[in-house]
Amino acid sequence: MTVDSGTQIGLLDADGNKYWITWYIGGKDYLGGEIPPGGKVRGEVAFDVKKSTEYKVLFEVPHSGQISWTFRP
Repeated sequence: MTVDSGTQIGLLDADGNKYWITWYIGGKDYLGGEIPPGGKVRGEVAFDVKKSTEYKVLFEVPHSGQISWTFRP
C-alpha cells in the first residue's frame, strides 16, 4: 500500500470542521511511501486547529474506505 500523509490524513473537530496537515508547524517526519504487507511506518503529523472537546483522526484507505480514531484532549 502507498501512503501519502498530505492527502490521506485529516482531522475533524467536535463541530465537524475538517482540517488537513499543517506543514509549517514542524512535524518531524513525512509519512509517505510504499508499505509492504506486514510493514510499519512511523512519523508525526501536525494540525493547526481550534480548541475542541474531541477530535477524530481520519485516514483515507485507497479503494477501501476510511479508518478513524477519536480522542479527547
